[in-house]
Amino acid sequence: MSVRSRLESAGVPVSQPESDLRLADMLEPLRPAERLAVYLRVIEDRPFAEVAHITGKSEDAAKKTVYRALSRLRSIQEESRVACTRERGT
Repeated sequence: MSVRSRLESAGVPVSQPESDLRLADMLEPLRPAERLAVYLRVIEDRPFAEVAHITGKSEDAAKKTVYRALSRLRSIQEESRVACTRERGT
């Protein structure tokens, strides 16, 4: 599964073509711990148990970190889309 499809399946819209996708830029708004957790879970497709072990959190805390971070990314993407629409005047 591609990075683009993994992000989209997690509910994070990706408007750029995959070849232009700048993952680091996309994850930049997240705190470092969130960035790591999302990277491990979504990009590397690791199970939550591994994410928890690597991040030093409980499995439940790792899940919450990933889900909250993905929610933040969805909100940021939506805000960006709305701002672009307003700039274009449509």
